[in-house]
Amino acid sequence: SGAAGAAGRGFHLGGHTGSAPHSTAVDEFTYATGTMAVNTDAELVAGGAKLYTAWASDTALAGYSAGGSVPPNTDILTKLTYATDTHSILTDTMIDAHSDLGATTNPESDGYFFCGQGRSVTEKLSYSTENFSTLTDDFDFGRDEVTGMSAGATHGYVIAGYNQSTSEKITYSTDSTGIVTDAELPHVMSIHRTGINDATHGYASGGNTGASYSDSTYKMTFATDTMVAATDANLVVGRAAMGGAFGDGSVAGYWCGGVTAAATYVDTLEKLTFADSTTAAYTDATLSAAKAYGGQAGISELNY
Repeated sequence: SGAAGAAGRGFHLGGHTGSAPHSTAVDEFTYATGTMAVNTDAELVAGGAKLYTAWASDTALAGYSAGGSVPPNTDILTKLTYATDTHSILTDTMIDAHSDLGATTNPESDGYFFCGQGRSVTEKLSYSTENFSTLTDDFDFGRDEVTGMSAGATHGYVIAGYNQSTSEKITYSTDSTGIVTDAELPHVMSIHRTGINDATHGYASGGNTGASYSDSTYKMTFATDTMVAATDANLVVGRAAMGGAFGDGSVAGYWCGGVTAAATYVDTLEKLTFADSTTAAYTDATLSAAKAYGGQAGISELNY
């Protein structure tokens, strides 16, 4: 365990506790102290406590969530403002109500929300106007139960999904997409998690392989679009549907919650250290409750 030692905060937002209603709690992790506590000011507002949603972060300003399931599925856009720790529902909406989507962020300008329930479409959220536009270049495959991986201000990826092992890249300067053949996984991967990145690499972990709830972790090199197994970074406990993950971008990231193969919801965190790409149980903090199925529901005040 031990504190991360970096500035800023990470957030785990909402989630399912195994019974209704969904959690509205926002668990805040302080990187400098390595501690976690409920941020009562940031509690998710009515209609904004969503499962199977995706969040994207506008550096140091706000996090945004689009789509998901209340239930039923929703098209609403919500915002967590970092300066005031307040959560609100915005005016613009997605083109339709759906869940199980992913997201990436260009921290200089836009969030990208894509796929979910077999869709291949990407909707681009302008952080300056807080309005959506739909990209004309769809992903090659319609995907479900996906997650997105951000690579700074240049590009991002959609990673695998239900019955999928491929990854696709979205280039922000052209809003174009395409398969990255060197980033294919050795098995299908769904309800997995991303959100732990440094400046050069990102990690995807856990999820459902079709045969098990996985402990495997894979490492993407942003410069070459290649993904390899990172066995020293495997989860201590195999789990799927982790509600969120976040990282400080320089020292470490944290996987949060999820559900094990025994259908047990967990409140535990695991810490991935960037310097040596290793993962270990993190005992200095837990979620406020055992939670899963929040979707891509972890964000950081940093670029990821």
